[in-house]
Amino acid sequence: MSDPKDNDKSSPFHFEGGIPILNTRLSEIERKQAEAEARDKNYKDEQMGINRRLVNATIALVVATIVMAIIGIVQVWYIHRQWKLTSAGLSMTGDQIWASKDAAYASKKASDTASQALADSESSFDKTLTQMQAQTRAQRTAAQVADQSLKTTQNAFRDDQRAWIGVVGLSPFNLKVGESPSFSAIGINIGKTPAINTQTFIAAQGILRDSKIEFTYVPIGMRSRSVVVPSSQLSIGPSGAIVPFTSAQINDITSGRVVVYVYGKVMYEDVFRRGHQTTFCFVLKDWTCPHF
Repeated sequence: MSDPKDNDKSSPFHFEGGIPILNTRLSEIERKQAEAEARDKNYKDEQMGINRRLVNATIALVVATIVMAIIGIVQVWYIHRQWKLTSAGLSMTGDQIWASKDAAYASKKASDTASQALADSESSFDKTLTQMQAQTRAQRTAAQVADQSLKTTQNAFRDDQRAWIGVVGLSPFNLKVGESPSFSAIGINIGKTPAINTQTFIAAQGILRDSKIEFTYVPIGMRSRSVVVPSSQLSIGPSGAIVPFTSAQINDITSGRVVVYVYGKVMYEDVFRRGHQTTFCFVLKDWTCPHF
């Protein structure tokens, strides 16, 4: 009997279980079966790749989820921490606000107190200043009154103690034709202290009766260096040459047509260096007795 393998090579068919089967049909079936297996294998490989990618994606998603969860937890913790810090800050800010309010209120109270104290101080200062000004005015007035009183006292004392020169009379008047008239005034210091730096002037003037005389005092010369002590007399005579009377002048005087005036001035200082002067005037009334 021949080998079935040999029959496969030499014969276009072979027997399986006594049934002849064409070799070409078998080869086609095997080819298709191999292709189907190959396709199945490729499909399985593709599915395995897809599954692996899905697994990897799932793992990555899980990891990402875990990471996101961790990040979320960290964010929640950070937010919680920030909230606590914010709450603490707000609390501190509130405390600071209340502290600021208290400080502002205390500052306002202090300012009001200072303002009131300043106002009281200004009022007190104004009152004190007004009182001081009033006291100063009163003191100035008192000082002026005291000064005036002192001056009055000094003046009264000086007036009481000063020299007083008065003219008490004239010597007999010479009334003769061809002779110069001789006359002099008699002064006396009736004061309590000496008179110094005396100056004297005396003159005689005849004018028509009922006419008004005008006294003319010629410049007085150098001051005397003499001192007129109290109760002493001072002779006041004319200086320079005097023109003699004419007959006509004598007739005018004796007839009463002309009136003769003798007048003069004494200037002197007292021991307090105050200046004084005495003026005098005499009128010849009776030509038969030429006295004034």
